[in-house]
Amino acid sequence: MTARPSGALASLDLRSIVRHDLAASVVVFLVALPLCLGIAHASGAPLAAGLVTGIVGGVVVGLLSGSSLSVSGPAAGLTVVVLSALDDLGSFGALLLATSLAGLLQLGLAALRAGRLAQLFPSPVIRGLLAAIGAILVLKELPHALGWVGDFSGDLEFTQADGRNTFSEIPFALGHVHPGAAITALVALSLLIAKERVTWLKDRRWLPGPLLAVGSGAAIHLAFSAWLPSLAVPAGMRIELPQLGGELFHAPDLSRWNDPTVLRVGFTIAVIASIETLLCVEAVDRLDPEQRRTPPNRELVAQGLGNLVAGLLGGIPMTAVIVRGSANVQSGGRSKASSIMHGLWLLLAVAIGTTVLSHVPLSALAAILIHIGFKLTPPSLFRHMRALGWEQWAPFGITFVGILVTDLLIGVTIGLVASVALSLRRTLAEPLAIARDDVGVFRVRLARRISFLSRATVRNGLESIEGADVIVLDGTELEYADRDVVETLHDFARRARERGVDVQLQSIPQITLVPAH
Repeated sequence: MTARPSGALASLDLRSIVRHDLAASVVVFLVALPLCLGIAHASGAPLAAGLVTGIVGGVVVGLLSGSSLSVSGPAAGLTVVVLSALDDLGSFGALLLATSLAGLLQLGLAALRAGRLAQLFPSPVIRGLLAAIGAILVLKELPHALGWVGDFSGDLEFTQADGRNTFSEIPFALGHVHPGAAITALVALSLLIAKERVTWLKDRRWLPGPLLAVGSGAAIHLAFSAWLPSLAVPAGMRIELPQLGGELFHAPDLSRWNDPTVLRVGFTIAVIASIETLLCVEAVDRLDPEQRRTPPNRELVAQGLGNLVAGLLGGIPMTAVIVRGSANVQSGGRSKASSIMHGLWLLLAVAIGTTVLSHVPLSALAAILIHIGFKLTPPSLFRHMRALGWEQWAPFGITFVGILVTDLLIGVTIGLVASVALSLRRTLAEPLAIARDDVGVFRVRLARRISFLSRATVRNGLESIEGADVIVLDGTELEYADRDVVETLHDFARRARERGVDVQLQSIPQITLVPAH
C-alpha cells in the first residue's frame, strides 16, 4: 500500500471515531494510568506530575501532532534522567523550568528541520526496536500477571530499582504468586486470544479485546470479593488513584532561568526526548495498518509545545511512547482522536476520581501488555529477518539484544553502529576482482562504487599481480570512485608501463595527476 501522510482529525467522520477510537481511548487510558503513576514515582517526582504529563501528552500533543496512532506521555527512558536531574537541581520547581526549556529547544530543533534524523534509522534497527519492546513487555509484565508488583509498570530498562533485572525478576515472582491475580491474568489473556480466533467475538468489532480483558478482570475481582475473599486481589495490586488534594499543579522556579545546571538538564532532556520520539513515531508508523507516515518536524513541534506546557503546569518530561502507541493500534484506534480522548479520560479521573477503576487488577492490564508484546515479537519475524540475509539479520539481532539487556537508546545506538559497520564492510569488501584468461591477460574488474577507504585494498590488489604482460583495468561497471582511488589506478598504470607491461584502461575516469615532489 502506498504510504500517505497522516490525516487531520476533521477528516474522519464521527461514526468512525465512536466506533473505533472511543473504545481504543479507554484501553489506552487504562494502560497509561498506572504507567503515568509508576514512572513519576520511579523518577522521584510527585505522582501528580505523571498524570499532568499524561493529560498534556494526550490533549495538547494529540491535537498538534501529525501522527494518527502514537500516544505521548511520561517515558520510562527518561526516568534515570529525571531522577538524576532532581539530585543535581535540588528542587522540583527547577526541574519544571528545565522541562519547559527542553520544550523550547525542541521547537528550535523543529525549526532546524532536525526531524530529518528519523530517515537515518535503518529498517532492521526499527524492526529490532519493536521486537525488543515486545519481548520486554512479555518479560516485565509476567511478574505483574502473577501478582508481584515489585517493579513499576512500563519500565523498559534491564536493571531495576529493586536490585533485580528483567530475567531474575521472573523466578523471584514465581515465589510470590497471588492466585487471584494469576487467575485474572489467565482469563484476560484467554479472552484476548479468543477475540482473534472465535468468530462470534471477532464479529463484535465494537468491543476491543483489551476492553473485554479489563472488564473480565473487574468482574472476577468483584466475584472473588463477594464469594472467595481469599482470592480477591488486594489494593496494592489494583489500579489506584492517589489522594492528590491540592497538589495537582506545581509552578516552575522561574528565578533560575539563567542557572547553568538548569540549561544543561533542559538540553539533555530535549535531545533524549526528541530522539526517543522520532524512534517511537517511526516504529508506530510501521504498525499502522494504513501505512500512514508522521511528519517528523511537526512531531517535534507538538512534543516541544507539550513539554513547554507540561513544565508550566507541573508535569515531568514526555515523549511519544511505543507501549501506549502499540496498545492504541492493537485496540483498533484509527486516528488521533483516541490519543486526545485518552488524555481527557485521565483528566476526568483526576477531576472526579472513581471507584470503578479500583476494581481493575493490574494483572488484567499485564495480560493486555503481554498480548501486545507477543504480537510485536512473533517467531515469524525472526525467521523473516534471518531469510533476508546477514546484512539485515545482524543489525536487527544486535538491536534486539542491545535493548533487551540495556535500554532503548543504548540498544538503538548499538544497532546503528552495527549497521554503519556492516555498511563500511560492504563498501570495503572486494573493490576489485582479478582474473587471468587463457592467453595470459589479467583482467581487473572494478566494483560499482569504491570509496577512499578502499584505496589501500585497491593498491595492494594491483601490486599482487605478478608475471603479467597485459593488464586490463575494467571500469565498465564503475559508477563512482573516489579521486584517491582513480589516482591509484593511473599511478599503477604509469609505473607498470615503465616496466614494459601493456596496461589498458577501459572506462576509467581521466584525471590530471598531481606531480610528486
